[in-house]
Amino acid sequence: MREALSWVQEAGVLQVPVDLPVGNAEGATEGHGSGAAGEEAPAVFGGVPQADGEVPSRLCSEEDEEAEEAGEAMIGVVIEITRRCNMACPHCVRGEKQAFDMPDAVIDVVGRRLGEIEISTFTITGGEPFLKLDRLNRLCDSLEANGVTFEDLWIATNGVYLKPDRIKVIERLLAMATNQLGPAVEISNDQYHVGHLPAPFNDPELARALYPWVGYRGEMKSVIGEGRGEALTEGTRSVEIADDYIYITAKGDISLSCDLSFEHLDQCAVSTIFDRDAFLAIVRAVDVMADVADYGIDPEDDDAMSMEAALELRCEQIAALLNAGVRLNDSDSSWFFNNCDVDGLLI
Repeated sequence: MREALSWVQEAGVLQVPVDLPVGNAEGATEGHGSGAAGEEAPAVFGGVPQADGEVPSRLCSEEDEEAEEAGEAMIGVVIEITRRCNMACPHCVRGEKQAFDMPDAVIDVVGRRLGEIEISTFTITGGEPFLKLDRLNRLCDSLEANGVTFEDLWIATNGVYLKPDRIKVIERLLAMATNQLGPAVEISNDQYHVGHLPAPFNDPELARALYPWVGYRGEMKSVIGEGRGEALTEGTRSVEIADDYIYITAKGDISLSCDLSFEHLDQCAVSTIFDRDAFLAIVRAVDVMADVADYGIDPEDDDAMSMEAALELRCEQIAALLNAGVRLNDSDSSWFFNNCDVDGLLI
């Protein structure tokens, strides 16, 4: 275990907080020392080990680069694969875990819908995603069957179940990514994730195998005042509305924020993945919002209806959140009261 810790520290991919317990997942702890590196870390380019200083050949595709230059925004997609978790962290934005996983019927429709759109960052979250290897493999089956690709991959995990049999599913997902620079998996080793040890810390061979793909969060400066985080008195921030991604829950509902508890995600959905027309309309609206936010582009005349639809969607989402008692950030709240009526309709 010390060898694994030492190796990832020397490789520059881990900064262990001073008070992070080091031990097994059952809670046994010991102090962490510096130790000697297991081996010299490989040369890296953007977090990916390279031989003889070679630059990775698989970066962004030419189509992605041309789209960015032309100001065409792709949207991000966040998939909530499960609501189960092996921990109960005091800051968790999702609140109380639930015994619910994304069903086959939802996963199959997700694959079909995502096969129709362009995706920037593809994020998998939970719950703890690596608890449900069968769900992750089913998701890969659905994405592969529908030819889904995306620019970047990001998976949030506490790392306890990030074990050798999970590497294959990471490889399957990375095969769909056009950009393979930098970490695709982020282990939450912050001050709230204590009393456990991510699996790579106990296994030096696993740490080496995961090295190109895994990053570590480190200390969190603030948390979202939702779910369990609502009870924290310091260092919290309010909920923000997205302008460049959609969040798909394990039940197949669609939201415009990933800053919400399971309770509020259920209460405040703007549509469902099962309604294809509504899904594509939401994607188009978010795409327009992303164009404006990311590139400062004014929509063309023929996009006037799309911009109106985007603003209407934003009004609808914020109204639902305010009615549910969600604490929104000042800019989103001010925008709503200046542009929407009390029923959530665009003025």
